Amino acid sequence: MRILIDLQGLQRDGNRKRGIGRYSLEITKSLIHNYPDNEYILFANSGLLDIRSDFIDEINDQKFNLVYFNCPIVGNINELYTGKYSRFWLSIQLRSYALSLIRADVILITSFFDGFRDNTVVSLSKSFDLPPIVSIIYDLIPLINPEQYLNSDPEYKIFYLQKIQELSCLDGLLAISESSLSELSKYLDFNSNFIYNISSASNKETFSSHSDDSSISSFDTNYLGEFLLYCGATDPRKNLYRLIEAYSLLPFDLISKHKLVLIGPYSEEEVALIQEWIVSFGLSLECIIFLGYLTDIQLAILYRNCYLFIFPSLHEGFGLPVLEAMNLGAPVIASNSTSLPELIGSKEFLFDPYNSKDISSLIYKALTNNQFYKLIISNSVKRRKKFSWVNTARRAIDALENIIEKKSKGTRSIDFIEFKNAQYNILIHKLCESPIIQANDKSNLEYIKLLSSAISIINNQSKKLELMRLSNKAARFSWQIEGPFDSSYSLAILNRNFALAMDKLGQSVSLHSTEGPGDFEPDLNFLDNNKAIISLYQKSKNTRDRFFICSRNLYPPRVHDVNGVINLLHAYGWEETMFPSLWVDHFNAYLTGISVMSSEVKKILIDNGVYIPIEVCGLGVDHIDEIQPSPNFLTHNKKFSFLHVSSCFPRKGIECLLSAYFQSFDIFDDVILIIKTFNNPHNNVKDLLNDLLKRKKNAPEVLIIDKELSTSELKYLYLSSSAVVAPSYGEGFNLTVAEAMRLGIPVITTAWGGANRFL
Repeated sequence: MRILIDLQGLQRDGNRKRGIGRYSLEITKSLIHNYPDNEYILFANSGLLDIRSDFIDEINDQKFNLVYFNCPIVGNINELYTGKYSRFWLSIQLRSYALSLIRADVILITSFFDGFRDNTVVSLSKSFDLPPIVSIIYDLIPLINPEQYLNSDPEYKIFYLQKIQELSCLDGLLAISESSLSELSKYLDFNSNFIYNISSASNKETFSSHSDDSSISSFDTNYLGEFLLYCGATDPRKNLYRLIEAYSLLPFDLISKHKLVLIGPYSEEEVALIQEWIVSFGLSLECIIFLGYLTDIQLAILYRNCYLFIFPSLHEGFGLPVLEAMNLGAPVIASNSTSLPELIGSKEFLFDPYNSKDISSLIYKALTNNQFYKLIISNSVKRRKKFSWVNTARRAIDALENIIEKKSKGTRSIDFIEFKNAQYNILIHKLCESPIIQANDKSNLEYIKLLSSAISIINNQSKKLELMRLSNKAARFSWQIEGPFDSSYSLAILNRNFALAMDKLGQSVSLHSTEGPGDFEPDLNFLDNNKAIISLYQKSKNTRDRFFICSRNLYPPRVHDVNGVINLLHAYGWEETMFPSLWVDHFNAYLTGISVMSSEVKKILIDNGVYIPIEVCGLGVDHIDEIQPSPNFLTHNKKFSFLHVSSCFPRKGIECLLSAYFQSFDIFDDVILIIKTFNNPHNNVKDLLNDLLKRKKNAPEVLIIDKELSTSELKYLYLSSSAVVAPSYGEGFNLTVAEAMRLGIPVITTAWGGANRFL
């Protein structure tokens, strides 16, 4: 299964200290560790807390197939208006687009009711091709108790009721207890066949009888004596008011012996309110101790050392503090409401949370009846064995598999490019409906720029994800190598040998004939004489075959129409310190990365503003070893021969070469300069030579070859030469010099550029 887990429930600051944050973290880790054969995409919100550190061990462990996908949001989306065409609505479209590109089997949302007055985006747009969507639902407390949780804040009421309506768009609900499942079935218009109880558990490293107690020395509880413990908030459903009242009803000697310790992130106003309750019940303020918010380690120490843990809540989805306390051996009594009986089990350890006297009576019995107290401890030990994250993960996997089987839309497109383009068109259509996008003022234009950047970030991450999936399946990619390959032109030599080497490595390679201006038909004679090349070329003619990597080397470097999942320039070369700004923009916009001939080329690109990944790959010259030299094309005497092979572009230094040669030699010297070139608009070697011949009598011998040579003829030309001369003003690598050196021929060349690396 490919499971996408929306982790915003863990990213929100308000959740991390609560049960929702704990649950989100533990269920995610349990799924990953207990079902490592699945693929997991941890889907995060870049506008919230970065939580990669929470999963650093899982991300770095190669046995897990795990990806952290950080989805961008654009600007502050915390607006009063969150309806259609708001920035919040635009973020929903953006996030839904990202989710569609991941092509998961199922989306698991860890916290559905987030997003009020913050940058959380849980809502999804069904306009996109999305898999079944499932959410963990902890409780429906605000819906069941609107007077306490909704009616006092009309804005939140609108938000919450809207979220209740959105639940109908989900494909499955995962409850965390039988009580929670019962609530969902009773209060929601949702098919009960797709509501599952996956239960809950607590952190086994921190909240278990076997967890490390080494921190106890730094958190001393001896001064508290045989204390009673409460852990929770102060809102009405937590029932702290009645707990304090019940505590006040105990005999004075028990109150003196057993102080009540309160743990929670209480504000100053909440502390003042609790102190008012204490005084109103005739208690001394010294009887009740506020410890505020504690770390998990500190909390675990208190659980271990408390004399009795009391949990009087009126309504809980699960009641995690109860299980945490029981796991650490604490004797626990709790209310008989909602999910808590599932945890406690026996009725004799439960009280009526609406009756302060009943609460007090059970506390009194626990403090005075030693036999009963031992039963409470025994009950904690027995009940904690029934709850584990292994069990919760198993239930979750079973539920997800069942939902996928019954709700999946069937086989999804395996063509990533085609699928991505379809989803992209939906996104652009949706975005263009928005007045924010249509408006032409300055602030909106800035927003559109941010939106465009966000789309680019999403596209890049989704491409990397596809690459990882392919590499996990096999080390065989579908490459289309594009550029000229049918001549002795240096780029043609590079491209065809790059393709042949990839094919030899076992990659699925096709070879497409194109140049900077566009596609062209390769030379048929060349194809007839190169059977290995023609088979790779024929593969590119089969339009049914899709390729994963599009890799080009051509001039000028046309990249706007690359059509792979990963789009590259391979073994790219450049010879000048300046680089066209338009090309820089195109490289950054359309390419995934570039490999270059030398570190000089990499520096030039970076200096001019190319910021996509660049790696130095060098060039191979071993192709020349396989070529059999053919002497048929040329016969000359045994003079000392200088050879120059190039396009004779101005940067090749041809004018300098001819001038130096004419200064050094004349007709009486036993030398010849052979220039192998080809006709092109920048080539004026014949004019330069004629001008020198007019000005110098007894000129040395020069031979210009501008016809096409086979690779065999070119190798013979190398081997019949005494030295290769290349006075270039700039080279990304200088393949001619490298080939000559491979053949053992002396070279004379410029001490600048890519050739320095191998000279």
